[in-house]
Amino acid sequence: MVTAFYTRDEDLEDVVQALEQAKQEWLAARNFFSEVTDPDLIDVAIYRLEAAERRYMYLWKLVRQGKLKDSPNEGVASR
Repeated sequence: MVTAFYTRDEDLEDVVQALEQAKQEWLAARNFFSEVTDPDLIDVAIYRLEAAERRYMYLWKLVRQGKLKDSPNEGVASR
């Protein structure tokens, strides 16, 4: 599960790793979508593709906006 903010206890490396994993899931979903031929699986492929893309974009947005936090009340743009 992805939280809205990463705390100082969580390493930036963990965020980058989650972002890379989300990218791989997105690429796999794109590949599945491009190869699926069964009409019953087309909706599944679309759902997987959209969900993977949104997860990747969400994580990327968190990193770009600097939503890595020292504490619940302080934002940190970089470490």
